[in-house]
Amino acid sequence: MKREGVPSLTADQEAELQHILQEIDRDFLSDGRINLQKARAIVQLSQQLAPVQAEVLYRIRQAIRERWGDRLDVEFED
Repeated sequence: MKREGVPSLTADQEAELQHILQEIDRDFLSDGRINLQKARAIVQLSQQLAPVQAEVLYRIRQAIRERWGDRLDVEFED
């Protein structure tokens, strides 16, 4: 999903984002909680994703909402 006015992710950035989403999914399935601080830290440490951090965090939030929807009570902070 491409939003207007935001940079596109390169293929490498997209692959790294998918890896992060898999880690979040694994964390949720293992203990029933999503550690958004961990996700944010991974993105901040990522050389590949630093230029598009805001878009990546947005996409992480969207993926979480799509995957877990009403089963999740999470507030996102910017």
